[in-house]
Amino acid sequence: MRPKTVILSVLVILAALAVTFPIASLLPLRILDHCIVCVRNVFLVSLLLFVVAGVLGLLSARKSHSRRQQHIVKLWLIAFLLCFLSGFQLPLIGSVLCRKARREVLSALENIDVTTATLTLDSLPPLRNSPLLPDIKATRFVWAHHTYAINIVTCEISDSNTRLLLRIGRDSTNTNEYWVFYPKYKFTRKNEIGRFYSETAHTFLTSEPTSASVADPNL
Repeated sequence: MRPKTVILSVLVILAALAVTFPIASLLPLRILDHCIVCVRNVFLVSLLLFVVAGVLGLLSARKSHSRRQQHIVKLWLIAFLLCFLSGFQLPLIGSVLCRKARREVLSALENIDVTTATLTLDSLPPLRNSPLLPDIKATRFVWAHHTYAINIVTCEISDSNTRLLLRIGRDSTNTNEYWVFYPKYKFTRKNEIGRFYSETAHTFLTSEPTSASVADPNL
């Protein structure tokens, strides 16, 4: 493959990365949720092609099929570029999606009257005037620090006009830190949209994690 073609391909990849964030910021959450699944699939397929093309290239290097080697090199380079592009796009789109989902949740919480709203955790009876509601309304972005969520419960917050469904789990290290998941979208169902701090939430959550209530830290 010609050096000019390689340079042009790299420039196209860089340009695509440069516009990923602004374009993602303009897309609705539902479309973003589908986009990130597509990008993840592209990453997995291109990674597989990258490995397969590399193995085929090593095997064909012992033979004199120069044209076949050129096709394999092109396939390997295309797979590498796609893998590189989608690999960098995944965290970019994911961060935009989580930020927009957090805004959607906080906007819904702003419309909820804390004095009349009910909070239901799993199958427990609904609670009114729960001290947990103001803490949840303070959900914000927190930098990851190599922990994960445990004791995850389903949390429904509702009043006469709004119904909001969340999932809340305690941080595996900081007992006063709680992760918020938003099951409305596939991505935010397994990836946190933010965290909040509370000194009362532990009274609503079990003290020991179970296999069904532990979030995978690699998701």
